[in-house]
Amino acid sequence: MQAWYEAKFGNDTWEKLDQFPKEIWADYLYWLRITLGLPVQNDTKAGAMQWLENERCFSIPLVAKEGTQQLVFARTVVLATGIEGSGAWHTPPQISDNLPAHLYAHTHTEIGFPDLSGKRVAVLGAGACAFDNAAVALEHGAHEVNLFFRRSQMVRVNPYRWAEFTGFLKHHADLPDADKWKFILQLVKMGQLPPKSTYQRATAFENFHIHPDSPLTELRTTNNGEGVHLETPHGRFEADFLIVGTGFQTDLGVRPELTNLLNHIALWRDRFTPPEGQRSEDLLRHPYLGANFEFQEKVSGEAPYLSAVFNYTFGCLLSLGFGGASISGMKYSLPRVVAGVTKCLYLEDKDAYFDSLLAYGVEDF
Repeated sequence: MQAWYEAKFGNDTWEKLDQFPKEIWADYLYWLRITLGLPVQNDTKAGAMQWLENERCFSIPLVAKEGTQQLVFARTVVLATGIEGSGAWHTPPQISDNLPAHLYAHTHTEIGFPDLSGKRVAVLGAGACAFDNAAVALEHGAHEVNLFFRRSQMVRVNPYRWAEFTGFLKHHADLPDADKWKFILQLVKMGQLPPKSTYQRATAFENFHIHPDSPLTELRTTNNGEGVHLETPHGRFEADFLIVGTGFQTDLGVRPELTNLLNHIALWRDRFTPPEGQRSEDLLRHPYLGANFEFQEKVSGEAPYLSAVFNYTFGCLLSLGFGGASISGMKYSLPRVVAGVTKCLYLEDKDAYFDSLLAYGVEDF
């Protein structure tokens, strides 16, 4: 990446780089795609994959943006669908059940920020996305932005910085289950703060207000369905628009590509009982993965083909640590998943390889 950047922008530019603009990152990925000849197919969604026992492979229906459909076949499948790839972005029912769609938006969706000029905006959440969206709303002229979150105070210590060492990144997968649970639960409890620059970007505005210890106790429409009334333990607030920065939930049941496999996939709740006082429903919904990110059977022998599906998403967090949605862990996690794919293919083809050995007769001299 450094060599590409310097070739494009000059030899002295890399050292001056602070943050990598997303547009330039996209340019780099496109260059990588062309240079390596990667057969990337954009604007395509995968439907429910199905195991074909006679053919010993999966069939995967694909639908392009314009509606074109095709069926592809694969002996192994790597799910690399990002941070929400083992679930979905989450809007609490308290919001979706009480507000019409035009009064709120989740941070992962496209928001019409110019339309928020002069408006009162409420934001739920205290992570990077919540602060990013608050800042953009203010930069587009929002009259006021109030940000609410449940913790008693802002998270100011980033435990993910602690985790950036070889021991955790490379060997979390080697821990006993009880220790895996202990470490990841503690990371979740400590939380994750927005980047300092993102925090400062928002707090630079005098009309930005932070409200800790402020879960929503009431939410309803006002102004004939054109406004939002919010109540917390510390007060009542009015807004014209609500931005939801409540992250995502782990739930394989909402993944369309896994519909036909779901009932056979082992989850952590099938394999592990947390100690008293350490239960986490979200963590228990995580897939219980093998050493190479492969799914495992809920009941042994019912779906052995699951070992040919590799979950390289954020859903690997509990089983294997930082993997498919964390750049810091990829130097260790990528070799694991690649080894899993090659192992799967080699073991299945071992008889053919032995026949190849028997037939081998190339003379050196």
